[in-house]
Amino acid sequence: GEVDDVTAAVLFAARLPYVDPTRIYLGGHSTGATLALLVAGTGLPVQGVFAFGPVADPSTYTSSQLPVAWKRLGSEEQRLRAPIHWLHAIKAPTWIIEGANPPSNMDAQSQLCKARKSEQVHCVQVAGLDHFSVLQPLTRRIAAQLAMGEDPKLESTAPLP
Repeated sequence: GEVDDVTAAVLFAARLPYVDPTRIYLGGHSTGATLALLVAGTGLPVQGVFAFGPVADPSTYTSSQLPVAWKRLGSEEQRLRAPIHWLHAIKAPTWIIEGANPPSNMDAQSQLCKARKSEQVHCVQVAGLDHFSVLQPLTRRIAAQLAMGEDPKLESTAPLP
């Protein structure tokens, strides 16, 4: 249902009179990034997806990180929530972004990047930043590019100012 909720929100926003449906992007951080990747795999008509620090499989979360009894879910329910299984279905340009310094989800990013089968999926590792500090400079860079009508240009990069 969580993917359905995000999909419904994007489709609702696309119908608003002040929203240009050809300029809708989806983004998320951490668990939100994991969900953004799952939504990207549905083929939702967005221009791009920015996933900051997702996990490849949420069953790797500890109970203190996410209080869900994963072992009680059936294997198919677990699989449905693991974006590593759905990367092949991504049609929109999608960036998996993570800071290279700890704390980070670099192990998950590595797994996701090795598993990608879609040429639309790009991996961006940012040196000198971590799971949290990567957000502000990269979102500013992305917003500036989008505001200028440019396609986002992100690649593995050195530390940002």
